Amino acid sequence: MKIEKKYILESPFWQNYFCLIPNSNVAFLSISKNASSFLKTTAIFNATQKWVQDADIPDVHNLIGFDPEKSPYLFKYEDLSQKKKENPELITFAVWRDPVDRFISTYKLFFLEREFRNYFNWMGFYNRSVSFKEFLKFAEFELSKPDPAFQDEHIRRQTAYIESTDDIDFIVHMKDVYRFLDEHKVQYIREKSNQTNSNFEKINSADIAKIKKLYKEDYSIKTNF
Repeated sequence: MKIEKKYILESPFWQNYFCLIPNSNVAFLSISKNASSFLKTTAIFNATQKWVQDADIPDVHNLIGFDPEKSPYLFKYEDLSQKKKENPELITFAVWRDPVDRFISTYKLFFLEREFRNYFNWMGFYNRSVSFKEFLKFAEFELSKPDPAFQDEHIRRQTAYIESTDDIDFIVHMKDVYRFLDEHKVQYIREKSNQTNSNFEKINSADIAKIKKLYKEDYSIKTNF
């Protein structure tokens, strides 16, 4: 059955949202696997002075919310210019992470440590072990979807989140997140949310080359902090 044009399909995946950090003039673009859980925890901490523990990370996402129309923290990328007009002092930043490191971390979290994710469960990945090469092949399929909004947010390219570096005040390397927060007087507790600890053998050069090719555009993003 053909879907009529009057019906608009909504993506089940996380979209391009900024997250405000209360009691500061700072907002971050929430890019999955780029310290997003830590930064959401930081946002909640600055609002409540309560630090959500790593074991309660699912609660962090629920507390932040998923709908910018309902969440006091979130706003859409497309509303950035309006937010800047409302608050000219607003500072925005996005975290950049090396694509190979980001990709391996995603595999380790969901397929070695088996952090539950509905989408991967629907794909049948939790009924068996999934090799790194199989995950890499799945990522190729995921990135072949023409609309990034319908790609899993952990696999989606960083350039699909950062539509233009001109839109964002600071692109911060993953290793410099603490320093950035310190310089902008944002309160936080030093930890690594969703840190993966599984043993994982070094991948071969061919797989690294394939990841770098898949995420070639992400290497064009230049940090400026």
